[in-house]
Formats: sequence, structure tokens, C-alpha cells
Amino acid sequence: MGARFRSTVVALSLLSLAPTGAAAVDGFVALDVGGSFYSPSLAFGLEGGVRWGRWGLIAKVEVNPWFSLQEKRSLKPGALNVGIGAEVSYFDGRVRTAVLAGTSTLLFGTALDKKGKTGLSVDIIAVTLRWPVHPNVVLRLDPCTLHVVMPVIDRIPLLLLEYRHTFSVEVPF
Repeated sequence: MGARFRSTVVALSLLSLAPTGAAAVDGFVALDVGGSFYSPSLAFGLEGGVRWGRWGLIAKVEVNPWFSLQEKRSLKPGALNVGIGAEVSYFDGRVRTAVLAGTSTLLFGTALDKKGKTGLSVDIIAVTLRWPVHPNVVLRLDPCTLHVVMPVIDRIPLLLLEYRHTFSVEVPF
């Protein structure tokens, strides 16, 4: 009798962890704007994903132009970064942490590398602060995130470490 009771309790506990139908899945899309002063760059992105309670799967596409603080007219097209990853939210959805990995494609030619070279990118978003300002609008702030952009990984690697500050507007669907 004791073993049967324990197995029933375990089965009921596992059922409570599973999503309960279509209402348990929430989708979203967000527009991101940010920049880094450490490796001078900008970022303009589109992020989307689905959430099941605290957990979510996300995908992001961003254009990442680079510039120099010492030169005039130094804005370069930079890289196109595409990634997928996961997020977890806490504090009743007001805060999240996310990690993405994907590709980074060079959008201009350099003295050593041709336009179109593709390498890796990694985004580590330790903290996102989320403010629901309307039932259909959430404002987000990433105070400081780490983005590793490596569009060239062979020969002499082209690697940028970007400590970004990003602002986003998120809309559920």
C-alpha cells in the first residue's frame, strides 16, 4: 500500500509541472535598441519567443553596427547576429535571465576578411528588468549584458566583447 500511494503522489506532482493547454503558452515579440561603449557599437534587434510559466524559448536577429570614438565618419555596418536560447523569469515576471547562442556574419569587408564571413555569437543577459505599462506592452531594460561577437574565427579571429545597455518594447501575442 505504501509504494502505491508514493507512486500516485509522484505522478500527480509531475502532472502539475506540465503546461495545461494552449492558455499556458504565451508568445511575445520585442524590438531592442542598445549600445556598448567598451567596444563602441550599436544594436538594433527583433526578438521573439514563447513562454511556459517561468521558462521560455527565444530567438533574436540583430544588426550590430560598429564605430570608433576617435575617428569621424567611422560607422561600419558591423555584424548580423542571429541566435536562439532560453530564459527564466522570476519576481512575478518582473525580472528575467537569458542566454542565446548563434551566428555572427560580417557585413563589410576588412583588410583581412571578406564581407559575409560567419562565425559565432553568444549573449549572456544576467538581468532584464520588466515593467508592464499596459496589458499589451512591457518595457524592458537590460542594464548591462555581455555579448561576444565573433564573425571571423579562422586565421586571425575578429572578436568583440560588448557590454551593452539595451532598452526594449515587448508585445505579447
